[in-house]
Amino acid sequence: MTSFALEDNLRALYEPQLEQLGMPVVQDRLGLIAQGARDWGYGYLRTLPITKNAALFFLDLNVISPQTISPKSVPYACAALMSHQSVRNFPLPFKEVEQGQDAIAAFAYAEESKPFVIEGGTTYRSASFCYLPSFFDDMNERFKDGFDTLFAELSRTPADEVPGELATIMASLAVERTFRPGALPYFQSKGFLVAAILNDYAKGKAEADNGLGCDRQARMVGNARSIIERDLARPPSVSALAEQLYVSRSYLCAAFKRETGTTISEWVRKARIERATAMMENPANSLSHIARSVGFEHLSSFSKAFRRETGACPTEWRRNR
Repeated sequence: MTSFALEDNLRALYEPQLEQLGMPVVQDRLGLIAQGARDWGYGYLRTLPITKNAALFFLDLNVISPQTISPKSVPYACAALMSHQSVRNFPLPFKEVEQGQDAIAAFAYAEESKPFVIEGGTTYRSASFCYLPSFFDDMNERFKDGFDTLFAELSRTPADEVPGELATIMASLAVERTFRPGALPYFQSKGFLVAAILNDYAKGKAEADNGLGCDRQARMVGNARSIIERDLARPPSVSALAEQLYVSRSYLCAAFKRETGTTISEWVRKARIERATAMMENPANSLSHIARSVGFEHLSSFSKAFRRETGACPTEWRRNR
């Protein structure tokens, strides 16, 4: 894998905005870089090309005084890891993110971009794989695997609805890795992997949408729930569950969400707490025994999950019954 000259539309996702902040973007041996301190604060951008029409952007802005940014309108798809401050300027509806927490998004955006304000006294940090629509056309031409519909599928999918595989990869991205040998092929392989995961996820969602209300899909999800309920303390992984049901992982996740309104992990968490509340009706069951029985090794973890679901800690809940 080698370096590429990025298409102008891809550079336009960040370069004009940074130039508005007085940070010119220059070429180096890996890709593009911009950095420096200005009156408004300090900024750093590292861009690594995946292909000529796809790239990974590491952005870090430490803002002292507010600045108004006027972005250029460019259609693109993106998988992003963002600080909670970055979510404030996210162009699409997004769930609330707690302070200090990162958010992961996957989306396609083709609307007109509007000016926005980056607030003073905040840090905007993100790692984003960005793909032009032509990237998916090239992938489809090369692999004949449905990439030509991926941009449209991502446009219809809520940005904060992402597969677990993607979340794991995005959380592993670190700008420090760009300074180590082999950085370019390492991140280029990640960029292709992210595109493949998004494509698989989108196809699974489309299959689940087509099967909504279908007896076969409903039975499959019912079987998944039954398998999980057999051993809530140690349920199979999503991949293992998909193998047992003879379906793809992406289809299982999408179908489960379509049929139940919740993800598999969320459903498992709720089911564990429901079983725990039933066990708490028996005063002979200690809280530590109940916690272990529903899959929590530590009572503190059980208490935290219980409060999140019920609004009360286990001791309070049991005392008020």
